[in-house]
Amino acid sequence: VSSHDTPGTNNFKHAIKRKLINGITRQRFKIICPRLVHVYPAKSSNEPNSLSTRTVNSLFSEGNTLWVGTAGGGLNRYERASGVFRHFKHIPQDIHSIPSDYVTAIYREPDGQLYIGTWGGGLSLMLPGGTFSSSPVPVTSPETGFQNVFVSSLAYHPGGFLIVGTEGGIAVRETATGQFLSLNSADETLARIRDVGCLLMLS
Repeated sequence: VSSHDTPGTNNFKHAIKRKLINGITRQRFKIICPRLVHVYPAKSSNEPNSLSTRTVNSLFSEGNTLWVGTAGGGLNRYERASGVFRHFKHIPQDIHSIPSDYVTAIYREPDGQLYIGTWGGGLSLMLPGGTFSSSPVPVTSPETGFQNVFVSSLAYHPGGFLIVGTEGGIAVRETATGQFLSLNSADETLARIRDVGCLLMLS
């Protein structure tokens, strides 16, 4: 999608539709990575310096840091140089903890913001100090009729947009403003997509 395309223009709408490839599934989004489990085993639930659980949903690598999203063990950060793990898990009644221990997607935007997609806790922004600011995604959940908290995938558009795939469809968040674009299902194909399992942005 060209960086000259802007929200609200036909070029932007058509370009986004061309560049999004979506996997549609009613299954829970899950990727198991045997190599990671083999090299960095989850020794036990009480062992701090290992994977917090054996089932891995998502990976994001940057420099010497590997972020690991798990199914039931929250978010893991592994420092390759030191060999040290840190776990970020949901703490009931703590609104600043990660909102769900099922982490399906991880992405850092060019401005440095690290976003975490969770299954059951919505979209979460990791703040300095290891706390989180979380919110549902403005896509209606087919099960509850409320805003969606089941995020399956994240992808970034270089024009400055975070594409969020959810159980109920797609949302587009503008990086500069932090606001989600309004997608009208009456005349936009993108707004009519449902049950997004994965996203891929093509250059």
